Amino acid sequence: MPPSPRLPAIDLVKGCAILCVLFIHSQALGDGPLFLYVVNQAVPIFVVLFGLNSELWWQVRSGSEATIASFYASRARRILVPMWAALPVWWALALLLRPADVVLTRTLPLWHAAGWLSQVGTGWFVTMIIQLVLVFPLLHALARRAGTGDAGLASVPQFAAGRRQFPEKLIGMSYFDFQKVDWAAARDRWVAESKKSSVVKSMNSSGQSAAVANANEWLLQMNPQVISRHLQRSLSASWKDSKGIHWDQWVE
Repeated sequence: MPPSPRLPAIDLVKGCAILCVLFIHSQALGDGPLFLYVVNQAVPIFVVLFGLNSELWWQVRSGSEATIASFYASRARRILVPMWAALPVWWALALLLRPADVVLTRTLPLWHAAGWLSQVGTGWFVTMIIQLVLVFPLLHALARRAGTGDAGLASVPQFAAGRRQFPEKLIGMSYFDFQKVDWAAARDRWVAESKKSSVVKSMNSSGQSAAVANANEWLLQMNPQVISRHLQRSLSASWKDSKGIHWDQWVE
């Protein structure tokens, strides 16, 4: 079977994560908020991309082509072969330079060949990915058994009908079913949160704002069934063609 088509969005996110890794190891950004909350999230991003790419691998194959053996073979070509190619270089440098923080043992080459990259700096990430590869077929099977594999939105007739209105290749897409919202509970929570906010404000003012009180009274008098009767669902999509970037949304 020919390789799956590349998705530019995934390549873009992967490239940004690679840049973040370079910033992490170079410590060029210090320990500021940008580093802690953005740059230092490169590893979780790579783990998410691994799961996404692995699931896409299963989705584009059907029948006998999607087997555990073929999945492991494809991941081995991508992960084990480059790892095995790099290990001789690492061992040559380790034996030549003898770093003080690297402990070389007779059994270490066997562990390295098996994918447990002890003593290899950030090799723990490769070991973690190998472990995820081993368990992913089980996770995929459990997801399909639970109904979150090929089902999901694809099995919703309203979503399928709305999806057909847009081009095949999309940049992004969102769908929201307002019928799933418990509007009575949402109303009660809005009122409760508003009262909490009013109590806090009353500590520093003479009393609760009349506007807030009127809004709460209006919410309490509102019939939630009116919303569920008239507000059904929303769907939006964006795509790119020769004329530019387009975005469309409709609310039913």
